[in-house]
Amino acid sequence: MTDKKQIMDNLIEQGKATGKLTSKEIFETLKGMSSNDERREFIVRTYENLYEKLKAADSAAPDSPQAPAVDLEKLRDDLSQIRGIGGQRLDEIMAVIEKHLGN
Repeated sequence: MTDKKQIMDNLIEQGKATGKLTSKEIFETLKGMSSNDERREFIVRTYENLYEKLKAADSAAPDSPQAPAVDLEKLRDDLSQIRGIGGQRLDEIMAVIEKHLGN
């Protein structure tokens, strides 16, 4: 096993053992590499692996749950119960809410 591969394997094993890798641990690994080419290769492989794992997790996950439906009439009624909110202000608030909900 090459030194580069051993360094990467050690870091991966360390991450598996603790369930995480800190920036310091990654920095120390990079600092221990002898050339910029090794560092560049390590960074590229790390991000490629991360991308592949995220892509696989994304495709394996069920469709993202939709935001819960909002009953705008009930929301309007509830907001109208707040003292100091009149009809015009309530209309403005509802317009902002509807804009953010995409209605």
